[in-house]
Order: sequence, then structure tokens, then C-alpha cells
Amino acid sequence: MHKIHCVPPLAFDCISEHPTEVVPKPFGFALVPRTRHSYRDILVFVVRYKEYEDLELSEQRDLLPASENIFFMAKCLLEAFESFGEESVRLLKEKLNVATVDDFLSYPLTEIREKTGIEMNRIQQWKQVLELFKIPQLSPREAELLFYVNINSIEELSHRQAIRIYYKLRDLDKNTYFIIIQFPTLAKIDKWIYYAKLMTKRIKNGLAVPLLKLPLMTVERASELQKLGIWTAGEFLNKIRVIKDLRKRMKMGRKEWREFVDLLRFLEIDGIDAYFATTLFQAGIKSVEMLHSMTDENILTLVKAVQNKEEKCVERLTLNTLSVIKQNIAKRLANTEA
Repeated sequence: MHKIHCVPPLAFDCISEHPTEVVPKPFGFALVPRTRHSYRDILVFVVRYKEYEDLELSEQRDLLPASENIFFMAKCLLEAFESFGEESVRLLKEKLNVATVDDFLSYPLTEIREKTGIEMNRIQQWKQVLELFKIPQLSPREAELLFYVNINSIEELSHRQAIRIYYKLRDLDKNTYFIIIQFPTLAKIDKWIYYAKLMTKRIKNGLAVPLLKLPLMTVERASELQKLGIWTAGEFLNKIRVIKDLRKRMKMGRKEWREFVDLLRFLEIDGIDAYFATTLFQAGIKSVEMLHSMTDENILTLVKAVQNKEEKCVERLTLNTLSVIKQNIAKRLANTEA
């Protein structure tokens, strides 16, 4: 069987049974008819990013069409992003052992600059692209295209209109050297905007909180959960007992898993949103039961220490707010015992 050079993937949703070959183009890759490469050749290339090589070809073929985003669980390798380039990917791997999206986002930008010699402006651009990539159903290439039409953050995307983004992409394809093989539909762009709104909006009550807004949740873990139809805290808690080996699929140790589940339980309490849940977690208050048993003075002291370090405090936890939260906890615990 012939092997194909490992170039960054793009537009693989146009794969068909017809013989094909990957042909590199400036800032894009096309799938064009050829006679010497088969469907299986292309499929083996694609599943390198999906980690399904151990499955039978029939099983691989069944998996691919069902996926709305073929790239998302590729262990999120940096080499899938064309804007990085082979040399930069090599430098990041050699100097910092950075190979995935989560690896890159965990490093301070100044440290990346110091240890690799890469220009800060370029590093900041990569950071913006990778932050956009957190949006569900967005491929590496699509995240880069949004950046190239001057959408530099999830917050900015949340305020845009789908039709304007679509025509900006058309202009990008027509007037620059960028080649866009397959344009996203307006419905798909609308979905990106919807997710962006969810990720930036402060949801004061309920469990409709995107998991990526919470501690302990990485891009890789979130992408694994999305394959299971889990996007919010509520969906996670509803399916936690149904899906077998969920902890192992998320690659979490038992202690980390317990902490994460306890963190989500905070969101079941009226008055505790993602911001307060995260703040309590960072203050060392790791569960609803622990919060309920501590004195108000101790809680406020620990939370204040965390909030004082924030660049911009979203909302101070006051004694009145804490009293309401504790009353709601007491009601919930009473209902549970009953």
C-alpha cells in the first residue's frame, strides 16, 4: 500500500470512493483525482489524526462520515495548523516538548519566545488561532481562516454575523493567495457563533455552562467528550453514569476525576455559576459539602485572596450572596436526604 506525505489535512469531508491524491497548494490542500492512490491510502492518512489505525477498514469508513469535525480529536497536534509551519513545529518540540494545542496553551508566551527565538508577534497570532480552535466543530484550517478575516478571539466571533463572515471568506479566496477548497455553510458559521456566545456569556444559573470554561478541562478532553455528545456541565452530569470508562477516556486520574465532578456539582446550586465555582475551586474549597461546613469568615477570606490576584474581578463574593448560597445548599442537601 502506498503511503502519502504527512501534510496538514484540509477539507477531508469531500473524501469519496474515487481514487485521490493529496496535492499541496499555498495555504491549502486539494483532493484531486489520481490513479495511483486508493481510497484506503487517503483514509490511512486521515485516521493518523483520529487514532483509529487499529480498526478494520469497514469500521474506519463508518466512523468518518458521522463526524462533523474530522480534525477535533487528533490529539490536537500543532502540525495540523498550517500557520505554524514545519520549522516552528520542530523548534517547539525540541526546545519545549510542545506538540499539541494544550501543550502550547499551557506555556507563557514570553517563555516560548525566550526558548525558541520565534517572534512574539507570531506567537501571539498562534495563541489567538488556538483559542478560536476551542470552538466545537471548528477545524484547524477554519480557525486560521477566521483569524485571517480579522476575527481574533471567541469574544469577537460572538458579536459577528454569519453572512458577513461568509462574504469575508469569499473575498479572502478571491483577492489573496489563500485558497479555500470548501466554504463553510451559513448554518455552520451560525453554529460557531452560537457556541462563541455560550463560551463568553456569563450564565448565572443552571448547568448550561461549556465545559471548556472550567478548570481541569483541556481542549483534548473537551474534544473527546464532544464525540459523545457532551458539551455542557449538565450533559456531562447526565451521562456520567451511562457512559462506560468515561474517566479513562478523558485520561484523568481518580483524584482529578473526583475533583472535576465535585466542581460540576457546585453548578447545581442556585447562585453558583462557572465564575464562582472556579473561584471556590482555586481557593481550595473543592466540594459543596466542604463549602457548607466552613465558616463564612473563612470562605470570604480564601475567596478574597484569589479575587485580589485577578486582573479584573468579575464579581465579589459578599456575605449576603454567600448566605443565599448556603441556604440553597441546605435545601438541596435536605431534598437529597429525603
